[in-house]
Amino acid sequence: MENSTKKKLIIGGSILVVAGVGGYFLWKYLKNKKEQQEKEKQAKADAEKAAAEASANANKQSYSQSYVASSIPAGTDILDFQKFANTKGESLKEDGKSGPKTQAAWVKLGGDYQKSKASDPMLESAIAHLVTKGYKDASLRTLGKDFVIAWGTANKAGLSTFNYGGKTYDAKTGNATTVATTGETAIGKIAYPLGAYSNVRSSASAASGAFDNTFIGQINSPNAIGKIKNFTFGTDKKRWYEVDLLTPLAPSTAGLLGHNQYAKTGWVREDTITIK
Repeated sequence: MENSTKKKLIIGGSILVVAGVGGYFLWKYLKNKKEQQEKEKQAKADAEKAAAEASANANKQSYSQSYVASSIPAGTDILDFQKFANTKGESLKEDGKSGPKTQAAWVKLGGDYQKSKASDPMLESAIAHLVTKGYKDASLRTLGKDFVIAWGTANKAGLSTFNYGGKTYDAKTGNATTVATTGETAIGKIAYPLGAYSNVRSSASAASGAFDNTFIGQINSPNAIGKIKNFTFGTDKKRWYEVDLLTPLAPSTAGLLGHNQYAKTGWVREDTITIK
């Protein structure tokens, strides 16, 4: 074999060796790069998942905290909350009274309690609609769930009245046009002053002017105001209860005129009483 041919073979073989070695290192480089890219992709996915979970937890916590108040909102079913809190490890006396222990439990569990009440889509839809009509969320939640759903559905449909529990109601105001139903959970219960006393009115209005004064007397704690027999929403969009009085009315300690010691019935507003 000629020298030139040998040289060509040696050079060709060298090129193949170099190419093979280079190809190996290129393959290894590309393989490592792909693995690194996959690791980075997975790390990014893990980070995004962790961020999403953290955001969800933060939103959940924010949702709960948004409901927490330093005191229990007017219209809250205290007894129902006490029962709920006791299922969460509290040891509250289930008496329907918002004492210091119940208030402290509210700060811890109030958000969770109200969140638990937001689990029925139909109820939440009805409440959301009625809120747009000027009614208070807390007031609506003191009514029976099925009643609120029936009212909200009728109001949204533009009906003039709706039937519930065999009785007829005004779809615009939610007022009973017949005797209040057994579905109204407060009917038949006893109303007591929430504070030192509660003012009793001749109608579902807190008017106290010279010509439209509705004050007829006050009931001082701890006396019972009366037995609830009906309810309505006043022009102030608050819930009013009509009661058969169990305690004689006393004159106003705040200077209101119109004391009627002979009154047998009257109206009290939801945020001035507690119900047992």
